Amino acid sequence: CDCYTLDIDGSNPDSRYFRTKNVFFMSNGIATYSNYNLERGEYLSLSYQGNLKNTKKYMPKIFEFVKNNGLTIKGDPIEICRIDNYETLNENEFVIEIQVAVE
Repeated sequence: CDCYTLDIDGSNPDSRYFRTKNVFFMSNGIATYSNYNLERGEYLSLSYQGNLKNTKKYMPKIFEFVKNNGLTIKGDPIEICRIDNYETLNENEFVIEIQVAVE
């Protein structure tokens, strides 16, 4: 699936989407060279169904959860497009996962 690290601070506040910092793909079949590695550790994860612009709606909820539970975010959030326009044109079928590394 296609994955994106998000540039929260560098994003246009008027845009419906966050700016992309990195693009990478996750697959069990990729056993060769990779130019991006996910850090080991614990990740806070939120999944939703629907339009990709909902990531901007859910990120404040993630930040609030992190703050309320005494966690610290380590690095940029990751948007994982489990099902998106590569699999279907019906946005209601999109499944997006947002992850942030925490400690």
